[in-house]
Amino acid sequence: MLCWRRPIFLLILSSAVWLSGCRSSQANPPPARQAAAKSQTPSGPAPKRPPHDSAPSTYRNPGYGISFRYPRNYLLEEDFDSEDPSTLNAQQELEPGSILVATVTIPPDAYPNTTFRSGRLQLFVNPTVTSEICQSFAAPADEAYTSGSTSIQGIPFDWRERGWAAAGTGAEDRDYAGFSNGACYEFFLEIVTGSNPDSGPRIKEADIPKIMRQLDKIVSSLQIHNPQASARPL
Repeated sequence: MLCWRRPIFLLILSSAVWLSGCRSSQANPPPARQAAAKSQTPSGPAPKRPPHDSAPSTYRNPGYGISFRYPRNYLLEEDFDSEDPSTLNAQQELEPGSILVATVTIPPDAYPNTTFRSGRLQLFVNPTVTSEICQSFAAPADEAYTSGSTSIQGIPFDWRERGWAAAGTGAEDRDYAGFSNGACYEFFLEIVTGSNPDSGPRIKEADIPKIMRQLDKIVSSLQIHNPQASARPL
């Protein structure tokens, strides 16, 4: 009796093992499906790039062998009319032989709700003076000036600065002068501010050092090349 029961027992045991294997295979999906599910996971957002308008503009003058960068929203003037009154006034305030090449102006609405009124940078070239005379253009005229020196593209530039105020208007002026390629390169920077007579709470004092740094960035971007005589204006 025990001999014929043993094969039946073994048959029942093997069937139970086979059924448990089927259940476990149905509970766990194949690895290929899991990999496919992971591949469908959305990736993170693409990194944002700064808008193209944030790139600076570049001024080039091959006739005088100069170029510099300036903010795109600033205003650039060149090709000045020698008969224009503003050009004549600027020339009269300069040393003999200095030529106004370019003017960069800060928009008047660049610093709203402040006492800022205007800001400008002017570049002059003087090919008629020596290195010693060029250096004197940025020498302090009196004790009201602060002064120093810096290097731009390996060229030494002297600078001087002073502030003044009159009739409710204040200004900060800075001059740079450096000699290269047989010519003197001069920068004139000016920030003008107004007053706040009504002490309006919404009007803040203009941050003159911060604004001046924006103009200084233009100066520091100056590149001096070999001038092309054929491109120089007559």
